[in-house]
Amino acid sequence: MKKPAYIALVLSLLAFTMGAYYLILPLLQSVLLPPAPAGGFLIRPAKVLLFGACAICSALSLPLLQNLMHRHPKLRLQTPSPMKEGAKRALYLKGGLIFIVYLVTGSFYFLSYQTISEQGLSTQLPWGQRNHRFEQIQEILVIPEGHRDRRNKQREGPIYSVRFSDGSDFSFGSQNEALTAEKALEIGRFVAEKAGQQPRINPRSEAIPGS
Repeated sequence: MKKPAYIALVLSLLAFTMGAYYLILPLLQSVLLPPAPAGGFLIRPAKVLLFGACAICSALSLPLLQNLMHRHPKLRLQTPSPMKEGAKRALYLKGGLIFIVYLVTGSFYFLSYQTISEQGLSTQLPWGQRNHRFEQIQEILVIPEGHRDRRNKQREGPIYSVRFSDGSDFSFGSQNEALTAEKALEIGRFVAEKAGQQPRINPRSEAIPGS
C-alpha cells in the first residue's frame, strides 16, 4: 500500500478507536468510581479529561491494529526511504512527551472525583485526598444557567465555585461528566444550606447571547 493511502487508513482507524473509547470509557469510569456517600453526592471529573483518556487508549491500541494490518499483504506499507537518525530521535521525543501528557490526563479521568456528604466536601486526586468542612467555606460563587464564563466561553452554567478559608476551591457544574443542570442546582442548594450562606454571582459570569 502506498504511503498516502496507508496514512488515510491509519487515521480512519484512529478516529474509529477514539469514537469507540468515547462511548466505552464513561461506562468503565462509572464502574471504577465509588458510589455516592449516603445522603450525599459523587461528582465525576471534568468532561474534557475524557478526550485525554480516549487519546491514551487509542495510542495504545493503534500499534496493535497496525500489526494486524502488516500481516495482510495489501494493507502493508511499501518500504519507505530510511529516516535520518536525528529526525527519528526528534519524532520519538515528541511522541514520548505527548504520551506522558495523555497518560497524566487519563489518570485524572479514572482516579479523581469529588464527594459531598453531611461531613463536608472531599476531593480525591491520583496522589491523595483533600477534605474540607462546611464551616471552612468562605464564599460560594455561581455562574447561573443561561450564563457562561467570560474567560472560557465553552463553560456554561450552572457552575459553582466553592472557596475555602485556606485558599483552595471546589468547583462543579455543567463541565463535569454526567452532571445535569438540575443535579448541579440540587447540589448547589445542598452546599449553600449546609454552609449557611447564599451563592453570589461569579464576577466572571456573562449572559449567553440569545438565551
